Amino acid sequence: MASTSERTIAQYIHNSKIVIERCVTFSSQYNPSNALLAIANLNATWSSAFGLHEALTAIHMTTKHPINERQDFFKRAVKIVTRSYNYYLSTNASEQAMRDAKGLADRFRGHGVKVKRLADGSKDPNHVSNSRQGFSAKTDFMRQLAQFYASDPNYAPNELDLQVGALMEMANEMQEMNDNLSGLLAPLGAARIARDKALYDESTGLFTLMRAVKLYVKSVFGASSAEYRSVSGFLFRSRGL
Repeated sequence: MASTSERTIAQYIHNSKIVIERCVTFSSQYNPSNALLAIANLNATWSSAFGLHEALTAIHMTTKHPINERQDFFKRAVKIVTRSYNYYLSTNASEQAMRDAKGLADRFRGHGVKVKRLADGSKDPNHVSNSRQGFSAKTDFMRQLAQFYASDPNYAPNELDLQVGALMEMANEMQEMNDNLSGLLAPLGAARIARDKALYDESTGLFTLMRAVKLYVKSVFGASSAEYRSVSGFLFRSRGL
C-alpha cells in the first residue's frame, strides 16, 4: 500500500485534536484506566507531536529551493551530456572509444537502470538513493566522461559549453551542490525520525493512542452509540499504510 503522505499526516494530526476535544465532551464518562489515554496526557502528546511536525516542516522548507536547483541543474546536464556524446560520434574516434563514451553517458543519464518500485508504483527511495541514478554517482560519471574526452584529441568541440573545461566545471558545481545539500538533509532526517517516533511509537505514539481511544470509547458507549460514531470516522493508520 502507499506510504502515508505528509499532507495525510498533517490531516491525521488535526483529526487527533478533534477526537481529543470530543472525548472532553464525554465528561466523567470518559474515565480510562490506561493513564496514557487520559485527556491531560493526550493533550500533552498532541502538543509534542504537533510541535515536532511543525519543526520538520520548517526544516523541509529550507531544503526545497536547493533541492529544486540541483534537480534543474542535473536535468540541464543531461542535455549537455547527450550533446557531447553526439558530437563525439561525429569525430574520427574509434568504435570502441565511442562505445566507452556511450557507456559513461548512459550511466549518467540513467539509461538501462531498473528502479525498484513500491507496491503503489512509486520509486523506492532507498533504491534510488543507492542506485547509479544517485546524485553522487551521477557527479562521478560526469567527471569520468570529461576525463575520458580529455584523453582523446578527437574530442575538440568549438562549442564552449561542450569543451572539457566546461564539463569539468559542471562536475565541480554538482559536487558543491551535493555537499551543501548533505549538510541540509542531515537535520531534516533527524527531525523526521523524532516526529515519526512521536506519531507512530507502538506504546506512546499519538496515532497509536488515537486508535486506542476509539476502542475505549467503543467499549464504554457501544458500537452504535452517537459518542462512538463521533470519533469512529477518523482514521489513524500506522506508518507505511
